[in-house]
Amino acid sequence: MPGLNTAPDDPFAEKILAICRQHAGSDVAMRGELYGTDASWMSAKAPALVLGPGCIDSAHAIDEHIAARDDVTATAVYRAIIMQTD
Repeated sequence: MPGLNTAPDDPFAEKILAICRQHAGSDVAMRGELYGTDASWMSAKAPALVLGPGCIDSAHAIDEHIAARDDVTATAVYRAIIMQTD
């Protein structure tokens, strides 16, 4: 699987990071991970990021779960992204 190749200084990535920091705290950072995602295929054509609540350690497992506060934060982040008007 190809790597996700959106540059951290891409304007799209910077805008999403700013929104995440606004809703989830200033310690939020972009980072790479060593798992596969369909976003990798998309990033060859347009900037792409993987963004979701919870911890990758429990993702797609039989006991997958997220904290309710993470769901609320993610909803606020997604709403802010969708409501961008510029």
